[in-house]
Amino acid sequence: MIEHLRPGASAANARVALFDFDGTISVIRSGWMEIMIPMMVEILMDLKTGEREEDLRAIVEEFVGRLTGKQTMYQMIALAEEKPSALLCFERDPAHCHRTPLRETVIPDWEAVDLYC
Repeated sequence: MIEHLRPGASAANARVALFDFDGTISVIRSGWMEIMIPMMVEILMDLKTGEREEDLRAIVEEFVGRLTGKQTMYQMIALAEEKPSALLCFERDPAHCHRTPLRETVIPDWEAVDLYC
């Protein structure tokens, strides 16, 4: 989906284009948190863990508020610090996994397990 902020505007002299594929700059758009927080609380409530909706909302609000605007990788690291997690790549040959350099740089202490080997 392409978001047109100024219909009819021209970028004939533009030298740079910015594409936000993973939402890392979504913090500049208004309304994102108001959509995501209720959706996340609803999904968590559907798990029927016995937690109260008010408690889940407080947790989600803190999490979303702290991580909005951060790169997706850092959002996933924060989530993984709270619950056991996996960073998956579906390359048959682990040498071709595009996530390996990122994992080795950002989270070098995480264990890598090659499921295809």
